[in-house]
Amino acid sequence: MKKNTFKLTFYFGLLIFLIPIFLIGLISFYAIKENSKSTNKIKPKPEVVFETKEKVIYDTVFVERPKSKPTPKILVDAKKIDSTKNTDTVN
Repeated sequence: MKKNTFKLTFYFGLLIFLIPIFLIGLISFYAIKENSKSTNKIKPKPEVVFETKEKVIYDTVFVERPKSKPTPKILVDAKKIDSTKNTDTVN
């Protein structure tokens, strides 16, 4: 009888995928099982509520914008500007 190499390769490829999936599933099953056992033993802690003595009525800050537009400052006086006309000609 002749050996079928395709059949051997196919099963070997399936084992490569199935063994890690089986191990991950087994580990996660036991981890979930142990976690559920440990959470049943823990007693719930009571809630602590802190109340402040002063109650905040308004927590919104309103910012008023200026009504008038600001006037630009003039840095150079109009009287000091030299208004003479220069005409240079080359002879």
